[in-house]
Amino acid sequence: MTDEIETILRFEEVQSLLEGAELSGVVQRPELNEFVAALELDPAQTEELVCELERRGIELVERLEPEEKRPADRSSDEPSTDALQLFLREAGRRPLLNAAQRGRAGEADRQGKGRTS
Repeated sequence: MTDEIETILRFEEVQSLLEGAELSGVVQRPELNEFVAALELDPAQTEELVCELERRGIELVERLEPEEKRPADRSSDEPSTDALQLFLREAGRRPLLNAAQRGRAGEADRQGKGRTS
């Protein structure tokens, strides 16, 4: 991965675009164009982003008709008020802790509880 794409991937907006595209398998060119304009990406950065889409197996299409939309996780398309869905969606955006990190977090929690008693 080049430094250019690593920089681009740090944008939260880019992560959102990629997450949605990975669920549906496609990105519409007009959507990508709006995204590129909003982030003021230069042509080289735009090309890097398109290459990243291809690398992830995401198809770039001109425009999808409503009946052409590919089945996807509908919870990502529609806002949810279901607390469990909201929690799971948010939790899925964070990496899991490994065993060592869980141990340190538990120890810090136990030490913190001991200080307040």
